[in-house]
Amino acid sequence: MNNQFPRRLFSFLAIGVLTCGCGYQAATQQGGQASPTFATILPSVTPLPSPTATLLPSPTDTAVPSPTDTPTPVPVPLALEPFSKANASKINNLSVIRYTGEEGPVQMTFSPDGIYIIIMSRNLFLSSPTAMVSVRNIATGEVVSSFEVPENSVLNPNGTQVITFSEGKLLIYAAVGGKMIAEQDAGGLISNTLFNNALLLSPDGRFLVTQPSSGTLGVWDIQQGSSVSTIIFAGSYIHSAAFSQDDTMLVVRSFDDVYVYDTTSGQQITQVNSQMGDTHFFTGEAVISPDGSIVGISGSTTVAVMQLWDVHNGKLLATWSGIDRSGGPYQALFSPNGRLLAYSNWSDNIRVLDAHTGKLVRTFQANAALAFSRDGQFFAAASRDGVVNLWDMDSGTLLTSLPGHAPQVEQMIFNQDGSLLASRGFDATIRLWGEPPSGVAVVRAGVSISQNGGFSGMDSEVPQSWLASGSNPARYLISLTLQKTIVKSCPYTDNHTLNKVNNNLLVTITDLETNTVIALQTFEGIYSSADCPETRTFMYQTEEEVVGHAAPAEFKAWLLQVMAPLGFTP
Repeated sequence: MNNQFPRRLFSFLAIGVLTCGCGYQAATQQGGQASPTFATILPSVTPLPSPTATLLPSPTDTAVPSPTDTPTPVPVPLALEPFSKANASKINNLSVIRYTGEEGPVQMTFSPDGIYIIIMSRNLFLSSPTAMVSVRNIATGEVVSSFEVPENSVLNPNGTQVITFSEGKLLIYAAVGGKMIAEQDAGGLISNTLFNNALLLSPDGRFLVTQPSSGTLGVWDIQQGSSVSTIIFAGSYIHSAAFSQDDTMLVVRSFDDVYVYDTTSGQQITQVNSQMGDTHFFTGEAVISPDGSIVGISGSTTVAVMQLWDVHNGKLLATWSGIDRSGGPYQALFSPNGRLLAYSNWSDNIRVLDAHTGKLVRTFQANAALAFSRDGQFFAAASRDGVVNLWDMDSGTLLTSLPGHAPQVEQMIFNQDGSLLASRGFDATIRLWGEPPSGVAVVRAGVSISQNGGFSGMDSEVPQSWLASGSNPARYLISLTLQKTIVKSCPYTDNHTLNKVNNNLLVTITDLETNTVIALQTFEGIYSSADCPETRTFMYQTEEEVVGHAAPAEFKAWLLQVMAPLGFTP
């Protein structure tokens, strides 16, 4: 992904895509002439002590009985109420899971019994890239297992297995515990390094798709341990791919064309030309409705575009456009019943469309990760400032806003019974949201950080020991807001403009327990020059160049002074 925009996790499970940026560039002259590696998920950072009981207390200390006297306790799910309009105001941050080394895609899912959350992180920049699987008990926060697998591994979306390749073998591990449960001779199922040998699993985890050679896709039945079909792919390269909910169809997007295949026979069902080729700087996803009848295709030219196509006859059903393309398409997601399609991009609101007509149904003020609850009643969407928002889909009412991530949220999932929402942020944390168990008070400790208006870099000046973690959500929110001031505008030919920008920093510290602002300070940006270059290569009509930033030392000195009376020390 373009460095101007945060990394994203594609809606399909890690098929190692390569996004092509083929944008317009115009060279003009002024005045009218042409991070650390990882090995394990880190333990929770111990928050500042609180005089009240913690959210998930440890069992009462007792004498250790003989193993023959007391059987090993069986883990049980945390007893929580499913989300509802009545309890939306009670939803809180129940737990914070911290990890490091996110230099590749991250996958997360819940175990089928609801007891564990399973996280797989990749580090693609080691000499021998690897992936780390970590399993946490949701009720206790305990890491019950952690094991390393090759980087070309995939986590089964149903939370039961981790699947990988090694020396021609397909290896299947139990997601909880890491025990190898099967080894299958995969033969020539995968033989090159195209797309980093990444794998794609069907929603129920039965079928596996790989690319054994250029122009060929292989479908493997994991349950039977045998090849199902070979798909001759006519596209130039694979940009994205996804299964229908019932596993019967596979949709594959190339640059301009989208292909739909029958999973078991490998035969092409339809091909559509989105006409989103060289005129499009950003190529988005191709997603398929749960019943496999409609394909949604996103992209952008001067504006962002969402197209809806009939799978069976290849006809264009609707086109929705008019969204500012800046940042390009981010995520597209069908509702569980397939009637709605939610679509986000990085610089605009989220649109919810009627999947059959393309008619605009709802507009939500958010622009990042999306998630429908499994019954489709609730819709969660995040904004780039790290706030998770929850809406009622029937009425379109905003039920609650949940700050905590810094800055943006990259992935969200609901658990099976709709009582928990997991959000994964760019700040290397996963937060679990839900109504606290009856009779248990939420104890707030530590701080969270949000960044608004862009990345200030000042989050690195906040001591790591202050950050909320474990079973204690943040007591204080440090909001870092960039306030851009244009100090000079540089005009060029063809109406291109370069704005030289000085970034002031507004810092707000809020007590989340009382919802009151306890400190407010603006730090002016410092710059030495704002001269206009003679020539400039443009990608957009108007562009910005930051020439000034607030001084980190000044910010940190003020922060330590404000937080010291509250018990926070370096």
